[in-house]
Amino acid sequence: MFDEPFFKKFFKGDYALWVIILFLCLVSVLVVYSSTVALAQKQAQDNSHFLFSQSAILLGGVLIMWGISSFLNPTWIVKHARVILYFAIILSAMVYITGIGVEKNDAKRWITLPFLGVPINPFDFLRIAVILDLACQLTKKRDIIYKIRIIPNFLKLDDESRKKNWMILKNTTSGMLLPSFLAIILVFKENLSTAIVISIMILTMLALGNVRKQELRNVAITGIVVVVLMVSVFIVFGLGRGEAWKNRIIGLFVAPVVENVSSKEISDDTKAEYYEILRSNDKKNSNYQRTYAKIAMASGGLIGKGPGNSTLRSKLPNSYDDFAYAIVVEEYGFMGGMVVLILYIALLFRGITIAMRSKYYSLRLAALGLVIHMVFTAFIHMSVATGNMFTTGQTLPLISRGGSSILANSIALGIILCISAHKVKKENTENVGDSAESDMVLDENEATLSEHTPVQTEQVNVEIEDYHENNN
Repeated sequence: MFDEPFFKKFFKGDYALWVIILFLCLVSVLVVYSSTVALAQKQAQDNSHFLFSQSAILLGGVLIMWGISSFLNPTWIVKHARVILYFAIILSAMVYITGIGVEKNDAKRWITLPFLGVPINPFDFLRIAVILDLACQLTKKRDIIYKIRIIPNFLKLDDESRKKNWMILKNTTSGMLLPSFLAIILVFKENLSTAIVISIMILTMLALGNVRKQELRNVAITGIVVVVLMVSVFIVFGLGRGEAWKNRIIGLFVAPVVENVSSKEISDDTKAEYYEILRSNDKKNSNYQRTYAKIAMASGGLIGKGPGNSTLRSKLPNSYDDFAYAIVVEEYGFMGGMVVLILYIALLFRGITIAMRSKYYSLRLAALGLVIHMVFTAFIHMSVATGNMFTTGQTLPLISRGGSSILANSIALGIILCISAHKVKKENTENVGDSAESDMVLDENEATLSEHTPVQTEQVNVEIEDYHENNN
């Protein structure tokens, strides 16, 4: 499909990953062009307006990926992850500042920066920053992380336990996890689904970082209890988006009962009338969206209605972002939906391959975390569209319409490509000392190397040897 020598020369990094990315961008242009017909009419815009704007955003994303993979050192990115996270936290906090925070669909998730003039969603970038920071922190503590506690046990209240809990909180929890917990708190009120995604990614990164199973269970149980309590409080007292969360939870169980009415062989328009019941009782339209998405997907059949022939795009709210996968299946059928699914699975395996080929622990963690996050978000989106989850607002990465989501995912993919390009550069360099590894995040405590398993010891020794070579 591409002239491989020219392609590899211009696009740094993994060739196969670039091909997957470009295919996802192509799907995005087709889906957004078709699904924004009603939006264009509502805003009195030509239908090609959103085609060009989406193409421009995707082009900007590709340029970001190319720039990161061509000019940045991935070890520098991971080393400065804490600074990046603090910057993302500051941007996210600005959502709550009057005059800067922008409210859309009854939620404050956007900010307008003076030098941009357009709203951006800082939560999308915060997710990436949390993953990079955990990759950095877990690398720093990799010599001991598999045998220490990372959160206190507050169930034990005797004097000795209190002292231990304080030491754990001071030396481990605060340094490694406190900024990530702060990120969750900032996001929770306005975007519950993103807060849950960040929480799951924290747990995933801890598992990838060789944290003890007992500690993983403690973190998971603590997280579940806190989320359930906070959601309950918001719903009972009507705080924030509590009403919307209640409607979505109820709809997850009530909607299937109503959907049984539409199982008969009737037209799409007739089916839609039954779902007006849901819409009239759901002020946020979340369950209405989910059920209409199922109608759209069911009507697509095996090969779909054809490009641009969706009949439900104008009736399905946010069909161009929150329910883009429903339009894919309606227009391109089961086969088209499978192609998109396979692209994301291929993206996952390619990312894992790149991570495993990197000889540096922090880059492995970063690549694995970033690609798992992206594919996990895609699976959430598909689950919502197929009616297996309540509406979350999670977009389909690189396909759904939008600027912040595409740019944030482009940064993540750019870092993964940068990691793959970095390895290729090392393979083609006779002198390892000439490679840009001097910024590697290293644990200075070499005295504990003997306590590692053989694989861990070899990995740490390799990084330390390269580090000293590059600084001589």
